[in-house]
Amino acid sequence: MFKRYMMGVFLLLFLPFTVMAQTGVEGTVTEADSDEPLAGATVLIEETMQGASTDMDGFFQIVEMEPGTYTLKVSFVGFVEHTQQVTVEAGEVTELDIELSTDAMGLDELVVTGYSIRQRREVTGAISSVRSEQIRERAIQTPDQALQGRSAGLQFVGGSGQPGAGSTIRIRGTGSINSG
Repeated sequence: MFKRYMMGVFLLLFLPFTVMAQTGVEGTVTEADSDEPLAGATVLIEETMQGASTDMDGFFQIVEMEPGTYTLKVSFVGFVEHTQQVTVEAGEVTELDIELSTDAMGLDELVVTGYSIRQRREVTGAISSVRSEQIRERAIQTPDQALQGRSAGLQFVGGSGQPGAGSTIRIRGTGSINSG
């Protein structure tokens, strides 16, 4: 009798956790043309804002989801965003194979910053660019000389003055709001 009682307590306590841990979405993201895995693609469940990035094999896994129907968005730079409705059932992991096709968007339509990628019309901050023609006009010896005096908010502090000594480059560094 005691054995049955303990078994019932065990099932009541641990069964919900095991079922919950096994509920979710997993799969692979590949390139449509070559079937090569895409490492670093972003997979996002729109309703819950849960997300994951694909590993070197293009594999992703999002677990601990409530049963229901969700909108799954997969994106990667240079590829068309993929949107798909996914139904997740209790105690099951839904497996998906997603193929992304390349996007024919021109490079001048994207702005890549240090922390995100946006379309040019969505950018509202101060962004400056140095074109290759401007670099070709100057006799330079190092990459930092190519940017010197061409970009607002960029400070160059020379090193020790010895040949080959490095310099310090600050982008809105000590003059920024947080002085960082």
